[in-house]
Amino acid sequence: GSIMSLAMPIGLILSGFFADRIGVNYWFLLSGVLIIGIAIACPMITEVRKLDLKQNS
Repeated sequence: GSIMSLAMPIGLILSGFFADRIGVNYWFLLSGVLIIGIAIACPMITEVRKLDLKQNS
């Protein structure tokens, strides 16, 4: 609940800080590469693959 709602403002503060430091274009590039990396890595993690099976049973 309320603790998770802190993630957005903290993320926005950190994003603003990094965007100011390295530039908005590089920040979008870096975050896009990180998101793609996570999307590729998640299916390779056995516990993540098992999550769907646990929810369906």
